[in-house]
Amino acid sequence: MKNIIFINTFLFVLVFQSFAQKGYVVDNKGNIIPYVNISFIDDNGNFLGWTTGKDGAFRIANQVLSNTDSLTISCIGYFVKTLPLSVLIENEENVIVLESKNYNIAEVTVTDAKIKTTTKTFGTFKNKSDAGGYFPLWNEIALFIPNKEKKAGYLKNVKIKLVNAVKSELELRIHVYSACVDKYGPQQELLKESVLANSKNIQSKWVVIDIEKYKVVFPKEGLFIGFEFLPPDGLNIMDTKQRCIIMKTDNNKPLRVQRGFVHKNDKCYTWIRYFQTKTIKNLDTVFEGGKWYFEGDKGCYFPKIGLTNVIMSTDVIFYK
Repeated sequence: MKNIIFINTFLFVLVFQSFAQKGYVVDNKGNIIPYVNISFIDDNGNFLGWTTGKDGAFRIANQVLSNTDSLTISCIGYFVKTLPLSVLIENEENVIVLESKNYNIAEVTVTDAKIKTTTKTFGTFKNKSDAGGYFPLWNEIALFIPNKEKKAGYLKNVKIKLVNAVKSELELRIHVYSACVDKYGPQQELLKESVLANSKNIQSKWVVIDIEKYKVVFPKEGLFIGFEFLPPDGLNIMDTKQRCIIMKTDNNKPLRVQRGFVHKNDKCYTWIRYFQTKTIKNLDTVFEGGKWYFEGDKGCYFPKIGLTNVIMSTDVIFYK
């Protein structure tokens, strides 16, 4: 990734040289799978994990794995695999293969040329100020989009508003989750493969990602749209003592995502899934968390600004 600087708000120090387990993740054709989620649950029931880089490589120290006996490897579009540590060879390049899921993406067939469509924008899209949230690597944010009219449609895109203009390469991954009236927070991933965005998707300060080809249905329960910043090449949290990595723009300002209004009649609200550093035998090398947290019905409070939600939106295509 060019010209994007990463800063650590705490100490950044190399802490060890040898690794118990290392390797990379590929598909069933031998192709590298980028940005793979690797996680495990320790003896105390804590969820620990992180996302690999573009090269799909991982390196894990003995100290980190001392409280678990298996790893879970997952990525959108592939079947989840759980491996016992006993099958991984120490200090060798282990190759983990994920099997691709086969999806039949819904095709919309129009037999009547007179059938017309209309597009409507849902979400948050008005600035309240120049307030913005800092979202470190490995953190994820999602905005609930209600379907108040209960009309059937499908998503055309996902749009995210940045506070800062960015000219350098920027990569993030888009998510679309189902919602459930009986459960809280994002549920099942609705996208069938990883959808990545970079600087080519930026229009002014909006990151616009076209997902129309996936025909993601806009259900009557509504859904969640979300995103996460992705790690740059060569960054591996297992190498370093780092608590929070915040992206910076070309002019050395922290990259922020715009916060703004939620209208009184809207029911949009934000959920956050974050990972925080967990110390294992004096090594701050694993991020603990993975649960979704609700910011509240009216958003997150900012001093001198008030309650805001992240500015994200989606255009939904309806048939007239």
